[in-house]
Amino acid sequence: MKPTPIDQKNLRQTNERIKKKSVKMLSSAQIETSSPKGSPAIELFQREDCPHSHAVRNRLSQLGVDYIAHTVPKGNAFKHELLAQAGGKDQIPFLIDRKSGVKLYDSDKIISYLEHEFGRPAPARISELTRNVALRIQARSDELAWALRQPFERARSLVDDMSDSLKVLRDSYQSVRRALTQPAAAEERASTHKAA
Repeated sequence: MKPTPIDQKNLRQTNERIKKKSVKMLSSAQIETSSPKGSPAIELFQREDCPHSHAVRNRLSQLGVDYIAHTVPKGNAFKHELLAQAGGKDQIPFLIDRKSGVKLYDSDKIISYLEHEFGRPAPARISELTRNVALRIQARSDELAWALRQPFERARSLVDDMSDSLKVLRDSYQSVRRALTQPAAAEERASTHKAA
């Protein structure tokens, strides 16, 4: 069944009314430079599959900055119109800092701004993690070194004990030998004295 010219006219009028209402909604939703209490001051217009948006989201996370993400999917005219209203261009990523009123496009500029305003990615946290890893590695290395030293220390202890035992044995042997040879030598001397 084909739509009649009257149905097509009504459809066009309905679409125009919806369009006018959308434009009114957009103009009434103007971006303010202050954020409501408790909400993050940073807003990011982005798309999930955009590598530039991904880089900005990662840096925000690394810096520990809370933000509101507005996803602007391809083909969503309303979201793209909202983005254009907020910044003037239909381009992502787009960042708004409500505290300072700064509005930026381009991921490199946004990341530079974030690092300037919020610092570099938590070097204290990174160095703490590095130190913890180093301590774990050192502890494990000490355990392994101890485990490897044990057989050598036991062998050294055995060698020392055997050396002491050999010394005692040699001393005992010499004492016994002297004891055995001295009476014989004393008897010989005594017999040579008697004979003389």
